Amino acid sequence: MKIIIDDKEIACKPGQTVLEVALENNIDIPTMCYNQLFGKHHSGTCRVCLVEVLVGGKIGMEPACNLAVAEGLTLSDLQAFAPRLLGAMKLQILTTGNLTQNEAAALRQTLVAGLPPQAPQPGVVTLERAMLLTPGETLTHSFKVKDANSAIYLYYQAGPRSLVQEAGLDLLNLMLEKPFYHQLRTTEQLGYMVWCGNADLHGVQGFVFLIQSSGHGPAYLKTRIQAFTAQWVKGLAGLSPTEFQEYKTALTNQYAEPPGNLREETARYWRFLEQQRAFNHLALKSEALQGLTQAQFAALAEGLFLSKDSRVLSSEAWGNGNQPSLPPLLAASLHQRHEFVNRETP
Repeated sequence: MKIIIDDKEIACKPGQTVLEVALENNIDIPTMCYNQLFGKHHSGTCRVCLVEVLVGGKIGMEPACNLAVAEGLTLSDLQAFAPRLLGAMKLQILTTGNLTQNEAAALRQTLVAGLPPQAPQPGVVTLERAMLLTPGETLTHSFKVKDANSAIYLYYQAGPRSLVQEAGLDLLNLMLEKPFYHQLRTTEQLGYMVWCGNADLHGVQGFVFLIQSSGHGPAYLKTRIQAFTAQWVKGLAGLSPTEFQEYKTALTNQYAEPPGNLREETARYWRFLEQQRAFNHLALKSEALQGLTQAQFAALAEGLFLSKDSRVLSSEAWGNGNQPSLPPLLAASLHQRHEFVNRETP
């Protein structure tokens, strides 16, 4: 293949970096951290080998030691392609830190001027879909893996998003996480990876159990999860109102805990942005939690795990030495008999 450096056509090999090609052809690009002994693992952090490239329709700078070659591209080609690229981009801007509102607005304007957003092209908008299982349905997806370990991802579906439901699932996670780990990891030693937690899949909320095991197949792991949840839910009858309130207070304190630094604060707000939630989402959940009664919480747990209307999705990875007991999930048939929750992500 051939590339053009400083208006010179130069032969090179796929996979080479611009710096490697330049050095082979006696083109001087200054370096500092680059060392040929490191092969392709140099970091490019010193930025000494910066070269001009086209970024967002304008000339930008990239480290030549990490920039892979591309055949037949010229500056004119890239300039012609830039508008098409920008037309397919979604621009999301989050400003945090020591900025006034006017300074944040000015920064936004600078970004918009440099990367002018355009109306999405047909087909660019992604429709994220989450399937709602019918009440009482268990859907199993089983498959073989070339690994000594087997694993199960058992997802109990609660329903479309609501603040009260989400607060209840958070409370369930707070109460379940440690006893689940202690029983199935420490006591029964089912596997090294034993985890549970609430999940939001494109707007449909639920609760997940995950176990990876080298000694047991998914079928056995599922029976142990089901036995644990059945015993735990029945034990809720012995939970006193004072103990229930203590759990609610602990979760309320978690919601109110401020970020430890600017990085954590930015990550939190960006997560809310990606999930299409309000920036005061934790405060809204805290408010919803205060109205959650012990009877409502018990009904949520029983409905998830013990009810005849429980909706369960089981993803089962069968490792070496285990044979799946169920055929793989046939996704094509699902669209004919299920309701979907849609969320557009342009």
